[in-house]
Amino acid sequence: MTGKDKISHDGIVKKINSDSIDVVIVSISACAACHAKSACTMSDTSEKIINVKKPDYELKCGDTIKVYAAKNIGIFSVIVAYVLPTILLLFTIFIMTYIGITEILAAIGSLFFLALYYIILSLFKHKIKHKISFTIGKK
Repeated sequence: MTGKDKISHDGIVKKINSDSIDVVIVSISACAACHAKSACTMSDTSEKIINVKKPDYELKCGDTIKVYAAKNIGIFSVIVAYVLPTILLLFTIFIMTYIGITEILAAIGSLFFLALYYIILSLFKHKIKHKISFTIGKK
């Protein structure tokens, strides 16, 4: 896999388990780096903990590392988390209003189907977890 095929983030080793490592990744939105962020409420940073298979070399808590994922995994994640739910929401509202249901009930119904989508997604999280994998490397 070449550098063009990977997405990388800096991470810090938080916890070392017997066969895996918990890595903290700090996600910073583009707004957080802006010089005018104090005048705007769009600034956003968040910490994500990712579980990664333990490498062959020695690491300790606090080490800075690189976390890699394949770009196609990133695209898959965006489709599953954002694109499909948006299509489901719009499709449900369109169909329900087309068959004569009021807009309020169509909106409530579409939210019900959206919740059902995420429940089904959570039932398959173990299969999805095997598809979405990360690797680490020394920084």
